[in-house]
Amino acid sequence: ELNEAPGAGEVESSPVTTQTQRRWRRGVPGAAEESSAAPAASSDVPPSQAPDTIAAVQLMDAISPKDSANWRTCVNLFAFWGLCRQFLNLWQDPLGERVSRAQQEQLNIYDPRKLLRDDFDYGLTWDIAYARRPMGQTDQNLRNWRRDGTKRKVAEVLGLHRFGDLAKNVDSRILEGTVHVWLDNTPRSREGNAPAKGTYLLGRYDVVAAKAVADLDRDWKFIKHGLRRHFWVAHAAAINIGESRSASDFSDFSYPDRRHLDVGAYLEAMRHILENVVKAATALNVEHFVFLPFGMGAFIRHLQLKDSRFEDPRAMHWLRRSIAKELIGVLASRTEKRVQVHLCLAFNTGEASNNADAFLRALLDDGARALKPRTIIHTNGDCLELAQQLADEPYNWRTNVMLVNCANRTMLGNHWFEDGAAMAIDENLHR
Repeated sequence: ELNEAPGAGEVESSPVTTQTQRRWRRGVPGAAEESSAAPAASSDVPPSQAPDTIAAVQLMDAISPKDSANWRTCVNLFAFWGLCRQFLNLWQDPLGERVSRAQQEQLNIYDPRKLLRDDFDYGLTWDIAYARRPMGQTDQNLRNWRRDGTKRKVAEVLGLHRFGDLAKNVDSRILEGTVHVWLDNTPRSREGNAPAKGTYLLGRYDVVAAKAVADLDRDWKFIKHGLRRHFWVAHAAAINIGESRSASDFSDFSYPDRRHLDVGAYLEAMRHILENVVKAATALNVEHFVFLPFGMGAFIRHLQLKDSRFEDPRAMHWLRRSIAKELIGVLASRTEKRVQVHLCLAFNTGEASNNADAFLRALLDDGARALKPRTIIHTNGDCLELAQQLADEPYNWRTNVMLVNCANRTMLGNHWFEDGAAMAIDENLHR
């Protein structure tokens, strides 16, 4: 209608400004009754005279004829921009299927091809204090300096001349009450490579819990605040089916052809290991349980070298989700209701994102419904630093905190005294 209006000097005589419209905008007696009926009564107000058009005419009447042309140009440009936006929306969403954020969240959950990330909360509780901070210390010189300091400290406490000497005359009182061992006596603990023998320091299903205190934070800097309380570190060995071509546990969990993984037996064994860890936590009266993607890193990373079926990324996604579902199922059914589960997940690499997706989906499963309210997801959380923070909280001084470590059976702490493995849990625990 504005495009068809006459020149600026003829606004008052334009058909747009009929007597009815003048009463409507200028408050002439009877205008209220006509204004309420005007949009619906085609005999009084033509279809072209909708309320928004009348408001535009009021604006045109309020300005001087000198400026009306400029204003008319601005209004036309504004209307043109609105048409462009509508065309753009139609081009991006031709079927009108634009969904809300909540709807997109549900679509992600029900689409198995989607990787769940931290861009939605999915009805879970999140701690994002460290979400934008990098994981691990990248300065190898600093790591070496701290590592060498740890060696000197260990030698001093154990009364050794230097780190690496045989600790044969250590005062046993140093460790009194600080280490507990749970030995598994089920038949499966005596099968294959499961027993603690030869190079294996820890049985496949055994758990060692040791008291610990963190000296260094996530950036490998000294923690300088006052009194620090101890927390428990539960060392349990995950099953090594894919660290390399010589993965030590693959033969115990493969079919007779030694070429294909028996997934059912493997998942059952992983479940049994975590059940033993939960038993240890219950015995130690643990109320804060710090957990991570247990056994879902190096121990399955190259599984395709042993079983060609897992060359397909979809097969690896399925396996990771199956592992997470078993582990979350144990935490949901075996931990006491007073236990708060702290799950440290990272989204900064492909493997970490795949593991995070697996745990998020496991928590959204119906079997984990009772666990969801007492689970906190710590985005990019550092397990060791988090365990120390939880232990130091004033309201936790009468409670126990446990951190679960995915340990190396042949070498507790793994290669912590060497270079590399900046992101591995074992190599970071010696802080």
